[in-house]
Amino acid sequence: MTEHTQTVAENRKLREILERSINEIYVFREHDLKFTFVNECALNNLGYTSEECRELTPVDLKPEFTEATFRNLFAPLAEGTENLLIFNTTHRRKNGTHYPVEVHLQKSTASDETEFVAVIYDATQMINARAQSRLTFENVAQCLLEIGRELNSRQPLDARMTKVCEVTVRLLSCDRCSIFLLDDGYYRAKWNFGNPPDIQERFPEFKVSTEDPLVTKAVQAKHYVLVNDPIRDSLMNTESAIAARIRSLCVVPILGLGEDALGFMTAEFNERDGAISGTMASIALGLADLVGRTITEEHTYVERAELAAQLEQVNKLDALGRLAGGVAHDLNNLLQVIFG
Repeated sequence: MTEHTQTVAENRKLREILERSINEIYVFREHDLKFTFVNECALNNLGYTSEECRELTPVDLKPEFTEATFRNLFAPLAEGTENLLIFNTTHRRKNGTHYPVEVHLQKSTASDETEFVAVIYDATQMINARAQSRLTFENVAQCLLEIGRELNSRQPLDARMTKVCEVTVRLLSCDRCSIFLLDDGYYRAKWNFGNPPDIQERFPEFKVSTEDPLVTKAVQAKHYVLVNDPIRDSLMNTESAIAARIRSLCVVPILGLGEDALGFMTAEFNERDGAISGTMASIALGLADLVGRTITEEHTYVERAELAAQLEQVNKLDALGRLAGGVAHDLNNLLQVIFG
């Protein structure tokens, strides 16, 4: 084997290693920032083809940067005053969704022109771990006590359920929480906390089919369902996920005392980076159980109040009937005396 042949073989082997890396790896030129190499992991996560990526630059993937601010960031590497640059930012996929990343960037002089190599770590799990650390016992206990007090209060049901959504968002450190109830063949939007103004304005119009695969799975299993990649998940409607800006979602069923489906509750990440974990979803499942009991008790209370009102009306009519009968009897006796 000649030296040239050996070099080609080593380069091919190195390229194969980079292609199969479980981390995203990018190589881009300094003069125009165009990518010269994007590995398979990055292509799969971004949704671009290799040919499409060759027309892109790091700025196209990093919405937080302009070309000027990005060049200013890696200037110490270009000037040779730093060997490695580590920073956190956000990557934008082809479909418009975002995910958090930690970037390890360094300068390469392996080719005739100056290039930079970026190794990208998906930071979703790290951010989720930080969110998990906020689920301390004290925080959970305090929020559950607050929800308990709210559900047992004499406030109208709308006020109590909206408060439950608010406390759920605070407890899980997520962006929003919604409750849908079964009504006339659909799950219809009832209560929410955390909706941005443009979505909140249309929220009362939202409805979900009883045959929706995601909700059906949660209701049939009587358990939570997690979706942390809504664009690729087969249970999700991609257009709906993009329109609602859903990044991570859990759906938990709301069941009555007979375990019949009353509706469902969701906890979501939309505006911030993060993912709903199993622990967070389990807490949401417990809260949905409390919601189900409260709604059932409210319905029972309303039904009893309606029956009591009907009974009172019947008693009033009966009393009026007896009074009218008594008056008629007395009038008849008086007429007999008068007319003999």
